[in-house]
Amino acid sequence: MTIWVVSREYAGIAEAGGVKNVTCSLCQELDRSDCSVTCFLPFYGCTSLQHIEQYRENILPPADIQVCGRSELVSFCSGMVAGTGVRVIFICSPYFKEKQGIYTYTEAEQAANPLFEKGKGHRDFQILNVLFQKAVIAFGVESNIGSPDIIHCQDAAAALVPVFMRQSNQPFFKKTKCVVTIHNAGPCYHHEFASMGEAVFYTGLPESVLTEGMNGSRIEPFLLAAHCSVLTTVSPEYARELLENETDTDGLASRFAAQGTAIFGITNGIDYDQYDPSDTGKSLLPFVFDPSCNDFTGKIQCRQWFLENIASEKNGGNSKYSTYMKGIERFGWINPHCRVFLSYHGRIVHQKGIQILSDAAGSILERFPEACFIVAGQGELELEKTLSLLAGKYTGRFVYFRGYNKRLSRLCTAAGDFILLPSLFEPCGLEDMIAQIYGTVPVASRTGGLNKIIDGKSGFLFSPVTVQNLIEKTSEEVVSFYKDPASFCHMAVFAAQNIKTRYSWKNVVYQQYLPLYHKMLAEKR
Repeated sequence: MTIWVVSREYAGIAEAGGVKNVTCSLCQELDRSDCSVTCFLPFYGCTSLQHIEQYRENILPPADIQVCGRSELVSFCSGMVAGTGVRVIFICSPYFKEKQGIYTYTEAEQAANPLFEKGKGHRDFQILNVLFQKAVIAFGVESNIGSPDIIHCQDAAAALVPVFMRQSNQPFFKKTKCVVTIHNAGPCYHHEFASMGEAVFYTGLPESVLTEGMNGSRIEPFLLAAHCSVLTTVSPEYARELLENETDTDGLASRFAAQGTAIFGITNGIDYDQYDPSDTGKSLLPFVFDPSCNDFTGKIQCRQWFLENIASEKNGGNSKYSTYMKGIERFGWINPHCRVFLSYHGRIVHQKGIQILSDAAGSILERFPEACFIVAGQGELELEKTLSLLAGKYTGRFVYFRGYNKRLSRLCTAAGDFILLPSLFEPCGLEDMIAQIYGTVPVASRTGGLNKIIDGKSGFLFSPVTVQNLIEKTSEEVVSFYKDPASFCHMAVFAAQNIKTRYSWKNVVYQQYLPLYHKMLAEKR
């Protein structure tokens, strides 16, 4: 099969959230399964070509794209992902090139223009989305390469590709089928248009088409995509929650139900090889260990190294360890005599239950004088501020690393005995899988993709998601940990083995995506 993957991000090239990992791993596993794979990405100011070979500029004449009633020129560059057969087509425009973040403004952009508030979404995000998606269609029409059998679009920022393809009525796409994967249908993740007039203005699509995507007065890309593509989401449980309206989607789930939309849940895999703790070149950790083989010695060494060199009161994460602290601001420190380590790494946003975590932390620390919190991530400014204040209040027992650094985030996870994940909703969940690979036991809310944690066997689940429930479940497991640490070792061994085998991307592609693609191609239009 010839497959195009359309995404705003790709691990190692343009990184933001979990979409980058899915795009990268899906493309590379499809390539290994003898598919011809092309990935379409914008070329941002923050794009890295470190992993791109055979880079070529202007491989086609510039395309004239209609956005907001005017013409915008885009050019096309190409390259190959190093060591793979995955071809990347970069969509090039000044709109993308000036952006230092994939979806939000950076601190440097705010310094240059106070209107570009750090962490806030791009003010021209609708132009970015439409320009990118129309450019993918334009590339197909103008290029001499073969037509794709499948176009697989990642999340709302790419969900209109099937709509633009259908409206183009181009013979090039006559046999092409489309998949749109919903990574997050929660509020603020829809990339919706505020009104019919706004949708017409940005997209140029007729009202008769846009009416199919109405959610109240708003126009939803996912609803439009449902009429001309197959919708999937990143776990069966999240698909069920959407179809049964059991998760907050700001009205989107109700519209799916009203129009009888089918959504197929396929749990994301994880590329174990990229995190393998038995190889420091892959894990980026300072010591080797392997929970899947009941080897935890290096995990304890990683924690000790972390306490001495990254989280100690004295060094403050100084430049001596800049590979771990680049882009990071540290608040607080950890007393090396702590006995129970509670970690969190991920986006610092409402969805992840960060306010619940923050509200619960004090009670947990008061109950367990030898416990501590290790928190790393960035996101909403008010939540970041709350975490930094906690680090000041609980001296020696709460450290917060603000920012993102791949090495540090993995070390913070590996240093934990438990990782706390009180998400309000969670389409799939990646951090729970990374934690299990590193022998860190998840304590998570029973929602969406976190339900892949086998309660009592690979981790612990609780519901509903409240501060008190997080306090009680965490306290219960900490007490058990004190009493019988060996049982937690057994749990960690099982969890690591389960992730390594059941959730490999090879299994996901061969058992889920390829059969779906073949079924779609076998069906008549």
